[in-house]
Amino acid sequence: MRRATLTLAGLIFTGAVIAQDLPPGVFLLSQAKNHLNEDLQRLRTITCLETVEREHQAAKGKMRPLDSVRLEVLTNGDKELFASPGGRKFSENHPISYAGSGALGDGLFGPYLKDILLSGSVASQYKGEQPDDGCDLAVATIRIA
Repeated sequence: MRRATLTLAGLIFTGAVIAQDLPPGVFLLSQAKNHLNEDLQRLRTITCLETVEREHQAAKGKMRPLDSVRLEVLTNGDKELFASPGGRKFSENHPISYAGSGALGDGLFGPYLKDILLSGSVASQYKGEQPDDGCDLAVATIRIA
């Protein structure tokens, strides 16, 4: 029993040293991914605030930012429901009804969480913290590999 306790203490100490040696945000993103994995395995549904940065490209022009669409997304991994940010009245309405016009897809959030994010086939980069409605959000960009 004492040996197991010492080994566990050594692992905890080693983990703390490794976390300090990592670039900012790497340990945070790893913790978030582990937490998400645990949640997805035990929860039937999960909600998340999703921000979509939309762009527009005129004929023979450059891509330029168009707008940002923020939605609460509720998913069971197969079906998605949507609400306004902070809202709890979820609807089957297509997310474009929250944006007004333009192109906006649906049906990708649940599979994204399960298949892409947790499979390790994405690269994420920590961008720092950003204040949002009285709390700090960790911001990361995610690129599908």
